[in-house]
Amino acid sequence: MRLNLLCILDRLMMLELIEYFRRMVFDGIDNKWRRPSIYCAFVNAPARSPLEWKCFYSEETMDEALKRITTVAFNQPIDLPGGISVSACPSGYSIGSSNWIFKTEYERVGYLTSSSTRSTHARSVAWEKLQDADALILTSLSRTPELSLEGVVIEVSQTIVDTLKRGGNVLMPVNPVGSIFDLIDVVSRSIDNAGGSLLETRIYFVSPVAKGALAYSNINAEWLVEARQNAVYVPEEPFCHVALVRNGRLKLYDNICESFCLDCKSPCVVLTGHPSLRLGDAPYLLEMWGNDSKNALIMTDPDYPLNEVYRPYEELAIRAFYYPIETRLEFSQVNSTLLPVELKPKNLIVPDVYTIGHNSKSPTHNRIEFLVQYNPILPMKYDEQISISLPSKKMRKRKIEISSDVIKRLELRAHYANPEIGVVSLSGFLCAYDDAYELLPAKKKVGALRTKYTGQLTTDAILKALQKRNLSGRVIPHPDGERAIIRIDSLNSSITLAADVECGMTTQRSVKRLYCSPITRSQHYGRSSHIDSHILFPRVTPYEIYSPDFKPSDIEEKTPQKKEVLPKFLTKKEIYAHADEVATAKSSGCAPIKRALTLIRGLLHARSQLKTSLSDRSVTLFNFHTTDFAEKLVNSNIGSLVLVESEHSYARQAKQLEFIKS
Repeated sequence: MRLNLLCILDRLMMLELIEYFRRMVFDGIDNKWRRPSIYCAFVNAPARSPLEWKCFYSEETMDEALKRITTVAFNQPIDLPGGISVSACPSGYSIGSSNWIFKTEYERVGYLTSSSTRSTHARSVAWEKLQDADALILTSLSRTPELSLEGVVIEVSQTIVDTLKRGGNVLMPVNPVGSIFDLIDVVSRSIDNAGGSLLETRIYFVSPVAKGALAYSNINAEWLVEARQNAVYVPEEPFCHVALVRNGRLKLYDNICESFCLDCKSPCVVLTGHPSLRLGDAPYLLEMWGNDSKNALIMTDPDYPLNEVYRPYEELAIRAFYYPIETRLEFSQVNSTLLPVELKPKNLIVPDVYTIGHNSKSPTHNRIEFLVQYNPILPMKYDEQISISLPSKKMRKRKIEISSDVIKRLELRAHYANPEIGVVSLSGFLCAYDDAYELLPAKKKVGALRTKYTGQLTTDAILKALQKRNLSGRVIPHPDGERAIIRIDSLNSSITLAADVECGMTTQRSVKRLYCSPITRSQHYGRSSHIDSHILFPRVTPYEIYSPDFKPSDIEEKTPQKKEVLPKFLTKKEIYAHADEVATAKSSGCAPIKRALTLIRGLLHARSQLKTSLSDRSVTLFNFHTTDFAEKLVNSNIGSLVLVESEHSYARQAKQLEFIKS
């Protein structure tokens, strides 16, 4: 994701590199230097093994990659997958440079890249959206904080004038975008201030993208500082290079091989690439002018220090100067005002080179003026993934957007404790897409869902519910004073109620499900079918088991081991479910499917002693039954229906045995 103009300028820089690599000839190159025993001895050894280096990208690959970029404007929010919103704000460093803000529902993370508070051509930095962030990632601080920008600019001007007065040429390796726009202003003003014969000095900008870079800088005034924006509407050119080109003082060339050789007049100032002194036209001009001490090489890019790139040319007579024009934030600026006063992030993440524990050979290593001082601070290493611990805010809840179709069906009721507060239960289809939640109306009725209960559960409500079932209980206070225990002596059971919210029952397994119903019926719950609301526990009466081919099995009618007295609220057509029936389900198969209903009725009538009624027959369904099928059996006036729900492992075994017929 990039700013629109920044994509254009980045493309120009990449096109320049592609052209430089295209000019290079690699035939007959000795690759022995790629061995670790050799390249590790270099003064500026590469960070990664040259054996891992890949071929440079082509223009087609570059264009394909740029198509995937989403362009944005300043302060334009863009939603990303995962519920994250990102926006850019001006950083003040160069045209199109920006800082980034990542936001979720509860957190805000800032990414502070190359930024500047100095007056340059770029739009002024905006700190407002980075203030009080939950986490701030800080990178790209000044590489030369010991040097004053104003002093460096004066040194550049004096060196240019002194070299031109000697009759020498000035070579300034630069990138085609960025500081080049301010650098042309510095060079032209230096020549103008010197006056005299130097006014005839020509400035040459040599780059495959020189014309495009200067053209785009003029037609995108919205990315410039306010003073340069106003110049566009006067109308005036925001940069002086337009007038310099018109007057013939600034010449633009694609390379030094053609018309430049014919037009170049000494003394002159040449701005060309590349600042690494390994690519482009700068190495050729350096070799051509290197034997004359009247000439000068001025390095102004802070990312390419002279001691790291000039080693192959140290024996040349040309004078070499390093005047880094660095406008990025300085350490003193960050430590004194920006972090503790202006931004005040709750967490700060910085590269480990900005902390005192970093192991470095740099002469500025562990010097207090070259360290970021803030608390809390988290160092990060190159190519390392870290987890940012953000401060918790209230509760980490998620916002859910509720569809209007769901809202219009809601029926509010007053809260039991505060009638002014409305409560409602709702159901629907929860759509979670790109980490955004939305509650939509359910397209169809969902069955076999566990009943949800709402309301306040108290000891009085439980005792009244038990009394209706001819059961008595007594309340025993708990030692901690926060819980109450209801003891049911006749069942040797107890119910523990915690803070009138949580309820737990301690009893025999055969009793728990039976007497949960009187308690839960005192609560509010949604509608449920006859099958869902009458699941109880007692032993079953004699029943029939049918094999997969729907023929009666050889299993004898089974009588209960012990006759139990059922509570009065049970009726003849109650629906039973018994976990002990799992063993029977596993050994004898599973229940018939829908289309076998007619056959089942016929078999039941054949086995019935009453012949005209099924009231003396019981049916057991297990594993693959459906609510619809069970309801139809109940409506056939059978004596009783047993529902057996086995574990998932038994269901998978039944499927493997193909007990279900389609």
